[in-house]
Amino acid sequence: MFLILDHLKELEEYGQVIQHFTWIQATCPICKGTLKISKNPDKPGAYACYSNSCHLDKNQIRTLLYTRNSFRQRSSFELSRPRLQTYDEIVDPYPITAISDSFLTTQPFQKPLQIRSNHKVTTYFDYGDFRQVRIDSPGEKKVLYTEVFDAETQNYHVQTPTQFTALPVYQARYLQPCIVIVEGEKTAAIAHKLGISAIAFPSFFLSDRYLERCIKGLIDVGVRSALILEDNDAPGRKKGSMTCKLFWKYKTEAASFNLTTLFPHHADTPGFDLYDLYRSGDISLETTPAILSEVLDVVNNG
Repeated sequence: MFLILDHLKELEEYGQVIQHFTWIQATCPICKGTLKISKNPDKPGAYACYSNSCHLDKNQIRTLLYTRNSFRQRSSFELSRPRLQTYDEIVDPYPITAISDSFLTTQPFQKPLQIRSNHKVTTYFDYGDFRQVRIDSPGEKKVLYTEVFDAETQNYHVQTPTQFTALPVYQARYLQPCIVIVEGEKTAAIAHKLGISAIAFPSFFLSDRYLERCIKGLIDVGVRSALILEDNDAPGRKKGSMTCKLFWKYKTEAASFNLTTLFPHHADTPGFDLYDLYRSGDISLETTPAILSEVLDVVNNG
């Protein structure tokens, strides 16, 4: 029986294999595009090529990997999980002392490029060295992938970047001593619209190793205080806590906050975040300063 989770070592020969909380991102061995593999207990090992659907056309991926390992005895496996460092016992908290206005920005809002076609919306989130592409279609799950600009061909190609000329955060122009960190580019764009100096990390950076490297980079360029607005679910709380403790490790102010603490009528909404708060009408450009002040008051005083 073919199980792609048994072939992660082979996939590393084609590109980086990146562990996320519930899925794995790899390089498709057929087209060199984006391959995603599920670690969800309900469907462990489900996989798909998001670039050219190489898993559908006679399943070229399975044919290649299975042929290469036809004489290898299948070994038992357990679902691998990303290595999560915990700093509960080795770091002290560094509470936020900055005032709420320090997290606001005067940068003019620039709406991300969007293309609408046949009820499908494609959004391009520009990071400079690469861009994250999001496709939303009615009744279908969102599609996410990364494109890198090729200077020789003057075109974008689907792939995960391997080197960067600047910090890989969305968007770096909002970097300042006090920043808000949110989950996902769509939420960051709403934060910018609300006048908040916010950034988001690309999806392929959400492991402790890459995240720590990026946080150290943020501190090196002058970030002194970080407010993490976590998603209202278990992964969101875990990411928020991990991000906060990584800042503390480098003696930098940080706090993680769930917006449903201030807006309990949304507490039963899984994944509730700043984008959802904006869509609900509970926050606007005019009310943002007051809400940020309330957030910091709760963070500092409980």
